[in-house]
Amino acid sequence: MKSLLFFCFCLLMPLFSQAAIDQIVVSEVSESDVQSVIDAQKANSYVPIWIDAFQHRTSVSSNAALRTYFNLIFEKVSNPDDYKVQIANQLIVYPAGEYLQFLESYINGNGQLRFALIIKATGSNPVFDAVHVKSDDFQATFNNLSAQGYHLKNRSVVNVSGTNYTTGLFEKSNVGSWLSKPKLTAAQATNEMVANQGAGRTLVHMDIPTNVPEKYNLIFHQLPTNSGWYAQSNLTKAQLAVAVTNAKNNGYRTTIVCGYDVSTSVNGNETYAIRYAVTFVKPSSDPTEGGILGRKGK
Repeated sequence: MKSLLFFCFCLLMPLFSQAAIDQIVVSEVSESDVQSVIDAQKANSYVPIWIDAFQHRTSVSSNAALRTYFNLIFEKVSNPDDYKVQIANQLIVYPAGEYLQFLESYINGNGQLRFALIIKATGSNPVFDAVHVKSDDFQATFNNLSAQGYHLKNRSVVNVSGTNYTTGLFEKSNVGSWLSKPKLTAAQATNEMVANQGAGRTLVHMDIPTNVPEKYNLIFHQLPTNSGWYAQSNLTKAQLAVAVTNAKNNGYRTTIVCGYDVSTSVNGNETYAIRYAVTFVKPSSDPTEGGILGRKGK
């Protein structure tokens, strides 16, 4: 779900340390490998809390192939069988009575619309609603659900045969003040991060759609259960790994990893390279109260 342009932001990390979070972050996983990666991590009690599917253009040619890759953030849990991960769904389908924790729409390597879902099968969970509509119709859906007390948790935009569609996961839970900021340029996205960080809100979701240039979608929640956050972008895969390690060693949880293309030159030839945007959050002493894997409802 990512666009072809350069952007860069960096919010400063608060200077205090805490014990490392038990996470594994993997990037640039191919479609053919993503399910085996998820299965292998689950065997070791790690489940994904974040799935980002993005497309990478292999050359500047107008008919260049678009390859779909995945970025995933895993966290260790005591009962991995409580979680189900569905990749490449043709529809947003989940068992009745179970909690849809995360939702991502994307275009696969064959140009087809697909959905990735993280589902929690047990426990007391918030009320939620999932939608997939034409982007022109999304505002009306957003207004209707917001009026019913829902907040937006995940949002992704895909282009299908020239038409933009928006997928949204809404939830009723206590996140305090919240804002959804869609269709932003890179500069506007940076300004919103700075302003919302100053207002005590945390960036909880980012989407950078493919074929929808300069339109970043951000969601901020006022989570009282974290002790600070920061973001970085324009990272290579190697730089991403270093940034994740440094954050982890300072007690930060990785919450967002987005892949996108930037134009570059190799031996004088124009091409595209993958870059990453990432967000890190410092959890409070009680990460289960509003944490990544679960949030207590109202």
